[in-house]
This record gives sequence, C-alpha cells and structure tokens, in this order.
Amino acid sequence: MDDTFGDEGSGSEDDEKESEAPSFYEKDCILFVIDARQAMLAEPAPGEPPPLTQALRAVAATMRKRVLAGDGDQVGVMLFGTREKSAPEGLQSFDHTFVLLPMAEPHAAVIEKMQNVAAGDLSEFGHMEEGGEPLVIESVLWQISMLFAHAKPKPGARK
Repeated sequence: MDDTFGDEGSGSEDDEKESEAPSFYEKDCILFVIDARQAMLAEPAPGEPPPLTQALRAVAATMRKRVLAGDGDQVGVMLFGTREKSAPEGLQSFDHTFVLLPMAEPHAAVIEKMQNVAAGDLSEFGHMEEGGEPLVIESVLWQISMLFAHAKPKPGARK
C-alpha cells in the first residue's frame, strides 16, 4: 500500500496551488430598484419628504460615497410602477419599468441628476394610476435580469 497519498508533508505543486488565494476582481454592480407608484409620493408625516424622495436621496448619497472611495463599482437605478417605460439602448423595455440610470461607474453628472430627480423632477417617468392596470412583477424581474446580463464587469464573475 502506498503511504504517499494523503501525506501532508509531500510539498507537491498541487499543495502550493491550493494555498494560493484566488485573485478577485473587487468591483461590485449595485442596482437600486425603487417603487415609484403614486403611494410613494404621499408624505409620511408633515414636513417629511415622501418615501420616493428619501430613496432617491439615499441613492445619491451612496453614489457620492462610491465616487469618493474611488473603487470603480457600477451603480444603476431602476424604477418600477412608472407610467412611462425606458431601458438602455439595445435592451428591451417593459411596461411600468423605467431605467433612470443604466449600470455605470458613478460620476458628478450622474449624482447631480439623481439629486435633481430627488428634488422633484419626477415628470420624466410618471407614476401608475391608483386602481389602473396591475403591475406585473415578472416585467420588473426581467428588466433587472437584462440589466445585470449587460453590465460590465459581469456581476458574479470575479477574477
């Protein structure tokens, strides 16, 4: 019987390869998916901004932190429950989904756009009417899937 199998002190090349840490591509793709239906515009309390505005402000703050960190992560923003539909060029758009910002590295102009939208420029996408046609969640999920499929670097494909 051969005792070399399982011998920890053999020093073979395979042992050296296993001890090396894999090299990862340390960039993330973050997609904010925000409900933009009419109910998100209701003020929760007097003087407080509506939930949609709060969410958009949080996205702008996150983008600002990503830019300052200089890590090169990609960030995108998709709204659902909108009257209009929009998708990046070359991608199919689905009813009641609006890609406000496609996946890309955030920069000053993108952050400014987010701040303007949060400040009240909501006419670009509109909102679904209360009691109107139902929101089809499958459309939202398909749009998310397509955005990640076309992101560069590919999420989950760390190198």
